[in-house]
Amino acid sequence: MTEPALIEAFRRNLVTDGSSANTVHTYLDQVRQVARVVDLATCTEADIRALLPGWRETRTTNTVWLRLKALRKFEKWMIAHGHRATPFVTTIDLPKRPHLLPRPASREAVGATINAAVTTRDRLLVELLYGAGLRASEAASLDAADIDLDRRTLRVVGKGDKERIVPFGVPCAEALVAHLGNRRSGSVLGFKDRHGVKHAVRRITGGTIHPHQFRHSFATHLLAGGADIRVIQEMMGHADIETTAGYSKVEPSRLREVIHKHHPRGSLRLVREEAA
Repeated sequence: MTEPALIEAFRRNLVTDGSSANTVHTYLDQVRQVARVVDLATCTEADIRALLPGWRETRTTNTVWLRLKALRKFEKWMIAHGHRATPFVTTIDLPKRPHLLPRPASREAVGATINAAVTTRDRLLVELLYGAGLRASEAASLDAADIDLDRRTLRVVGKGDKERIVPFGVPCAEALVAHLGNRRSGSVLGFKDRHGVKHAVRRITGGTIHPHQFRHSFATHLLAGGADIRVIQEMMGHADIETTAGYSKVEPSRLREVIHKHHPRGSLRLVREEAA
C-alpha cells in the first residue's frame, strides 16, 4: 500500500473510532508534514530523533507535542494492521505540554455583551456559550429538536460523538424562546460549522472575547460560586477530571475561602489562638 493510501486508511479509521473532525484534521496534517520528509512505513526512531531539533527550533512546544502524538497514533494503527513490524516513535518522550487556559471574561464583560446583542441570534449564541458552556462546534450543530424547554436541558453531541445532557438557566430559556418561537426542529443558530460561530462572536464582541473564553468563564464562575467540580466536568463533557481541575487554578480566592471555612487549620485566627 502506498503512503498516501496508508494515510487515507488511517483517516477512515479515525472517523470510525469517533474522533472529532478537528482531531482528524490535526492528526492528518501532522502526519502528512512528516511524511514529506521520511517514509513512515520504513523509518526508524533515529530518523525521527534527527528531525526533532529542527522542529523544536521552528515550532512551538504544543505543535511538537501534537506532532509526536499524531505519529504515535499512526504508528499504533500501522502496527495493528500489519503495515509495520516495529515502532519508531513511542520510545520518544513527549515534551511537557504547556497548560494554557484562556483568561476568563468577567461577569460584567459577559453581561455587557449579552445586553448589547442586537439580534435574538446574537443574544442566544452568547447565552449558549456562557450560560450552557457549549463549545463553538456544539453550538453550531445544535438542533431545535435537542432542546427541552420544560426541563431546561439540551442534548449535546460533543467530542468523539459523545452525548451529554446540559441544563440551562432562565435567561438562556428566554433567549431560546425569543429566537426559535414555535420552531422545534432544524438548526438553532444556522451556522454551518464552528468557524461561523467564531466569526459571529468576533463581530459581537469586537474581538475582545473569543468563543472558548465564554466556555472557560462558564466553568470558572460556576467553580467560584461553589459548584462541585464533578458536576462541572459532566456539564462540560470532559473525559478527564484533570481537564476540569485546571479551572481551579484560576480562582485562588475561592480556594482560600474553602480552606478558611472547612479546613481545621484554615482559620488564621484559630492558628494564632492555638499558638498563644
